[in-house]
Amino acid sequence: MKRKARRFLSGCLAALLLVSAIPVEAASGNAQEVGQEEESVNSEIVTEPEQVSEEIQGTEQIPEEAQEPEETPGQEGNAEAVLPGVDVEVQPELKEDSAYMNEQMEIVEELLGNDAQQALAGEGEDDGLPMVRLGSHSAVVKTDGSLWIWGYNRYGQLGDGTTTDRHEPVKVMDGVRSVSVAGNYSAAIRTDGSLWMWGYNRYGQLGDGTAENKNEPVKVAEEVRSVSLSNYCSAIIKTDGSLWMWGMNSSGQLGDGTRENRNRPVKVLDGVKNVSLSGSRSYVDRYEPNFGHSAAIKTDGSLWMWGMNSSGQLGDGTMDSKSKPVKVL
Repeated sequence: MKRKARRFLSGCLAALLLVSAIPVEAASGNAQEVGQEEESVNSEIVTEPEQVSEEIQGTEQIPEEAQEPEETPGQEGNAEAVLPGVDVEVQPELKEDSAYMNEQMEIVEELLGNDAQQALAGEGEDDGLPMVRLGSHSAVVKTDGSLWIWGYNRYGQLGDGTTTDRHEPVKVMDGVRSVSVAGNYSAAIRTDGSLWMWGYNRYGQLGDGTAENKNEPVKVAEEVRSVSLSNYCSAIIKTDGSLWMWGMNSSGQLGDGTRENRNRPVKVLDGVKNVSLSGSRSYVDRYEPNFGHSAAIKTDGSLWMWGMNSSGQLGDGTMDSKSKPVKVL
């Protein structure tokens, strides 16, 4: 109620200031309304096999006529926000927006109550405490394992069965261990180790065997330890240490030896401890098809990289892109 009251008072003040600033003689003009075409979202839940096959699947062509998503705030992938005493995962373009951050913090505090500060300290994933993920759409996992999401929802990335933006948290699932958001899609790992995904899916980044958007969670894999998302490709490390990837592969960033997009997980490496993905599009390179690279640290401490290498970003002594992992350190 306090937050709504503050917004109401701020709106009234802004209106008064606007009225006082209007000149006596205003020039006449016609305003044009720019319509925004709604993109249809297929909400059908795809039934998945209980285990993901190691065989490379999903080689069917991804339809290119699908509309590219509009640029939305925070489409630069996941990053750790640099805020004093706080370790919240926030998409980079948003973490400098103080008005947005304040609004999100108020929502989190209202949702979590006394658990909010522990969640904002980023202690959720390892200690069974709440998790907070902030972006153009945001998510919280509460201590009871329930997943709550709000924000931008054009592509079904909230997972509530609609494409309606939400300004208050909506409950999506129970029994959730961790959640990740990036660009226009989302992923959650449940306490049983299963991976569920939903949202934008043009490049097969949901891993459900299709290129259709989903506005409800679909089951993708079992025995998952962690998940990482860029804007257009995804990766998981399973409990046995194997690394699996899927989605956009224009630069070989999936590491499967091809440059074909994959709409189902393909196995890339064994013995993996951590994985990191790049490949978020900026306003400058929005129409550039070749971008994105990936990196993995194996349990023996070695670093492996693959994908786009036009600037030597793979660190392998060349400027040639690689579609398979190469050992760097």
